[in-house]
This record gives sequence, C-alpha cells and structure tokens, in this order.
Amino acid sequence: MTIKSNTVVLFFLALVAPVSPACAQPTNADAPVYLFSTFKEGEQDGLRFAFSYDGYHWSNVPGLILKAQVDGKIMRDPSIVRGPDRTWHLVWTSAWKGNTGFGYAYSKDLVHWSEQQFIPVMAHEPTVCNVWAPELFYDEKEKQFIITWASTIPGRFPDYLEPSTNNHRMYFTTTRDFKTFAPTKLFLDPDFSVIDCQILNGVRPSSGAATRNTTATAEKSEAVSSSSIAAPEDGRSDA
Repeated sequence: MTIKSNTVVLFFLALVAPVSPACAQPTNADAPVYLFSTFKEGEQDGLRFAFSYDGYHWSNVPGLILKAQVDGKIMRDPSIVRGPDRTWHLVWTSAWKGNTGFGYAYSKDLVHWSEQQFIPVMAHEPTVCNVWAPELFYDEKEKQFIITWASTIPGRFPDYLEPSTNNHRMYFTTTRDFKTFAPTKLFLDPDFSVIDCQILNGVRPSSGAATRNTTATAEKSEAVSSSSIAAPEDGRSDA
C-alpha cells in the first residue's frame, strides 16, 4: 500500500494496535482507507501505521514511518489528526520519566515529515514526574487543536490506590498553530489516578473516556474544560 494523503478518511488514535491478517483488496486501487497510528514495544522503534478498507480487517503499512529524535528519543502513544489546511499533526510520548513535554511533528503527505520539536507543556511544574500519552483533537467549533495528557505531580492530589509518584491527572492545552500554546490547565480530576483520555463526539454533545488501572470510565461534558466535566457515569470503583 502506498500512502496517499487524499485517500485517508479517518485516523484511529490508540496505544498499541493488534493487527489481523491481510485485508481484502478493493477493486478500486484509490479506495479510501482507515489508517491507524501505532508503535511497537521497544521505545527506540518509532511511528508505524496499520490500514483497513472496512474497519474490521487490518494490515501493517510496511516499514518505519518516523523515528523519534527529541527528548528521550522514544516514541510511544502516537496521536495524529488532520487540521483544516489538510496538514497532519502528530504528538507522542517522548520519554518515560522526568520529561516536561511531548514530541511534535507535522506532514502534508504522511511520508515526508517536518523537523521534530519538543513541546514543554509542564515546564512550569518543577516536580512533575512525566508527560504521558498526549492525545490530539481538533475542535471545529473553536477552530483550535486540543492536546490532553497524563502527568503526575507528587503531593498535588490525595493518594488512594496509587503512590504519589504514579498518581496521574489529566491536563490540557490548546493551540491554533503549534507555535504558541495556551497555559496548561487541569483537564480531569476524578479523585483517582487516571490516564489515556479520549474525547469523543457522539450521541451526547461531547464525552470523554479515561482509563483507571484496567477499568475504563466515561465522563460527560458539553464543553472541553475541567470545570464542566461531570463525575464518571459508573461512579468510583475499586475494580
């Protein structure tokens, strides 16, 4: 499969992609595809893609798409979205511990990539332990990009099941050009450690899903801000 920017209609944003056997090929070689951004275990690997013509059967795009060059020079949790000017924007976890930001690059065709940048969104927090799993979204109403991620700041929140060095909360920033960023704000504090947040636009005006240990919880909101997010729908659980 050759990646063509005009054939890509949807990106799934995820952590690790289990890929099934080869997809059935459509009769039209230029048929639209679903494209999945992923990575392999082994942090020195980099960005990889999988694709599907039907959303059920997946195949690997051969080869490494992009190797990390900034911060800790690792690439985990790649998240990618297309902006209104048809430019693809990519963010990723760039280090395991002690980092204050994430990696960023952009591309017009998903093949040729810009110089990579490090975005220090938590540099104002001197004791921050990490910046994990940045997720990128485009807010069509506000005409801006939203980036969420999980960070631990020891002693900032009460410890329950997690120690203070692994007690994550979700934070966010916004940008229109990836040159200037709004001040970092708390996005989600459900009163327990939380990572891997997704913003979904579906039946409700907007909703988010986040992972607590091995349990997924849903929270709902009509606006993307920490002050407008309701409690988890299934309540707190020790599961």
